[in-house]
Amino acid sequence: MSNPKISVIVPVYNVEKYLRRCIDSILAQTLTDFELLLIDDGSKDKSGEICDEYARKDNRIKVYHKANEGISATREYGISKANGEYIQFVDSDDWITNEMLELMYYKAMSLNADIVGCNFIEVYKDHNNVVRTYYQSSDEFVRAIISSDWGVLWKLLTKKELYIKNNIHFPIGINGGEDYFVCVKLFVFASKVISIDKALYYYNRMNESSLMNNITKTKIQYQIDATIAVEDFLNSQGLLTKYENEILKRKFYAKLPILKINPLIWKRLFPEANRFYNKCNINWKKKILCALLNYI
Repeated sequence: MSNPKISVIVPVYNVEKYLRRCIDSILAQTLTDFELLLIDDGSKDKSGEICDEYARKDNRIKVYHKANEGISATREYGISKANGEYIQFVDSDDWITNEMLELMYYKAMSLNADIVGCNFIEVYKDHNNVVRTYYQSSDEFVRAIISSDWGVLWKLLTKKELYIKNNIHFPIGINGGEDYFVCVKLFVFASKVISIDKALYYYNRMNESSLMNNITKTKIQYQIDATIAVEDFLNSQGLLTKYENEILKRKFYAKLPILKINPLIWKRLFPEANRFYNKCNINWKKKILCALLNYI
């Protein structure tokens, strides 16, 4: 398949427990004109073997084994190998509905969109939670992404040309928040972005070893670094004033985990965002603490 409609890129690292479900959901798609790139980022479990097993059964699957470099480098590598008109990332511990690619692709075609987004389902051990990330306009969508409203690649179908034409790359040394950095660039350069008001992606919250479920000081720093990088990018494009409120909200959320670790550091980092807590969706205990810190 030299030029499939979609390249589905799955970065793989030590996910043998979840990988088969992920791959099976992709192979069950109602749209069949796609290639599946499984990028094994130096897995130490049986993930690499599982990838090879599936590749022997379906010629749409291409497997690449490489040394461990982290999620940013792995996604970058996947894009370099992609032949599809559009790119869809799927995290290897997640899965998708069987109509996701078809609905996203034909919506993009019908409206000539560079990016199509969708709603998704958070899957917990004892319940599911539908997250609606549907927006009426491109401007509303862009502002939501900049302000930290789920700026993640896995809920987006994106034209590959957007990466190539605008020289968009994943940031070196950031392995948490790299999605946000790349999403903002994609949205700023896109001619048209739209969203589908339907939940098409299952986001696995049960994987306790995932990046999102393990908040460390290093990962908090990744989010802060990504926020600074986005602010610099918006400034370079003359867009910082236009999106001032959105970047302030992002700063607030990026540093929010520090509140539990060291409130005084929280206060000193991005002080311009300290009073933004009234506009953010956080619980009342954190709002009270933020308010008190503003007067210390």
